[in-house]
Amino acid sequence: MFDSSWDTQPVGAVAEELEREELRVVAIDDEPGVTLAIVDLMTDFGFEIVGESDPRKAFALIKRLMPDVVILDIMMPLVDGYEIARQMSDDPSTSAIPIVYLTAKGIKNDLCRSFMSGGILYLKKPFLAEELADSLRIAVSLARTT
Repeated sequence: MFDSSWDTQPVGAVAEELEREELRVVAIDDEPGVTLAIVDLMTDFGFEIVGESDPRKAFALIKRLMPDVVILDIMMPLVDGYEIARQMSDDPSTSAIPIVYLTAKGIKNDLCRSFMSGGILYLKKPFLAEELADSLRIAVSLARTT
C-alpha cells in the first residue's frame, strides 16, 4: 500500500534547493593536480570542499569532516576507491554519505561494481566542471529523498 505520510517533494525541487545550499564535499584522488583542480572548480560552484591525494588518509578525513557527498577516484595505489567505499559502508556514521565516482577507468567492467559498492553516480575523466557540480547535487538529493 501507498503511505501518504511520506514527504513527496520531487527530486528536482530538492536539487533546486541544494543549489542555494553550500554542500560539504571531500574529494579523493591520488593525483595532486587532479585533486587541486577538483577543489578549485567545485569551490567556484559554491561547494565547501576539501581534497586529499593520499588514499590512506581518506577514510579518517571523511569520518572527521562528515561531508554531504564524497568524490572518489577508483584506481589509486595502496587503497583503491572501492576499499574506501567499503570502509564507509561498514561504519554506521558514514554509510549514508553518497559517493560519486570520478575515474579514468573504463566503464565496461566497473559501472556495476561502482553502484554495488555504494556509488550513486559514475563520471569518467576528463569531466566537465558543470557536470561534476550537477552530479554532486543530484547525489545528495537522491540520498536525502531515500
